[in-house]
Amino acid sequence: MADLAPWRGIPEEIRSALDDLVGRDCVLKRVSSDYGLSLGFERLTTNSVLTHGLWEFVTYYCSWRVISVSRVLCASCDFFTSRDEAQHAIDEIELGKFMALQQISDLDMRILLDKGICVDVLRTISDDDDTLNVFIPGKRVAVFSSTGEWTLKRSDVGEE
Repeated sequence: MADLAPWRGIPEEIRSALDDLVGRDCVLKRVSSDYGLSLGFERLTTNSVLTHGLWEFVTYYCSWRVISVSRVLCASCDFFTSRDEAQHAIDEIELGKFMALQQISDLDMRILLDKGICVDVLRTISDDDDTLNVFIPGKRVAVFSSTGEWTLKRSDVGEE
C-alpha cells in the first residue's frame, strides 16, 4: 500500500473528534440495499432509538473496497447477485480495530484498521451528496462532502 502516515489530510477538528475511536474493534459491518457500507465500532443497547451507531462510518453513493497489502478482499463493484451475498463477503473479513483515517486524494478516504486492513471510500459520481459520514457519540457527525471538505455538526439536526 502507499504511504500510510496516519491522519494524512484530516483536519485537526475532525481528528480530535475521532480520538476516542482509535483502538476500538469493528463490531458491525452492514451492506445497504444500494451497496453502501456501514462499519460500527460500538454496539447500541437494545433500547436505543439512534438510527446509527455511536461510532459508525457510513458511505453514500460511492464505491468502496476492503484491501490487505495490495489485494482487494471485497468491493462494492464485485459481481454480487444480491445484497445478502455482499453482506456475507464482508462478514467473512476480520476488520479489527480502527487506527486512523486518511484523505488519499481530493475526493477519496481510507479507513486504516489494524491487521493490515484498509477500507477505501472512493467518490465515483458527480452529484452533491456526501461521500462519508462518521457518527460520533454526543449526536455529532463528521461529514466528508462531495467537494472533499470536512464539517463537524450535530447528527440530530432536522430530525423530527
